[in-house]
Amino acid sequence: LGHAWGMGVPRASSYLANPQAGSTASIGGSITSVASVRELKVGKETARERALGHGLADNASDTPHFYFYDKSVEAIASKPIQPITIQATFQWSSDPDQLIKSAQFLQQELPIRQAQTVQNFQALPFIVGENPHINKIYTLLWEALQALSRFPRIETLEDEKAFTRLLIQQIQDTEGTTHLLGWGMKEVRLLPLSVGIDY
Repeated sequence: LGHAWGMGVPRASSYLANPQAGSTASIGGSITSVASVRELKVGKETARERALGHGLADNASDTPHFYFYDKSVEAIASKPIQPITIQATFQWSSDPDQLIKSAQFLQQELPIRQAQTVQNFQALPFIVGENPHINKIYTLLWEALQALSRFPRIETLEDEKAFTRLLIQQIQDTEGTTHLLGWGMKEVRLLPLSVGIDY
């Protein structure tokens, strides 16, 4: 979400621009760094494949756990993303109508980007996904996606303010994920070779 939020609702963007607002970069950093985790191949079986093997892939679950592969995530992630440049966001104003339009754009785009990130975690080798630190990050991202997906359509300035508060809360909730990812990777690399990890 860190990169997507950077496009931000103007009100949220001003918050993100404040260095004292929290470590927004940690969110983007964890999302980027997870690609290196995916290089750890364990037993030729990912979390998604394990779910398919257990017949769980067709069941949407309210449990944010690697055992479950929520097909609603796949449906959201498969939607096309509308690109936007940073320069374009500079043209956004604090006019009420523009604030609402900006928030509506984010409401449409953020769940897609977030769902793709969740899918990246679901594609991790099963034993990597079971690490408590990695699973904690996954849980935070999964819960953030649920909150974004369930937020009512933004129609008024009050809706925009509520949506901005949600984004700020999610940023605060996910502070420190870079450290969690680092701890998780260290622990995974300490696993014995007998578990089938290919470095």
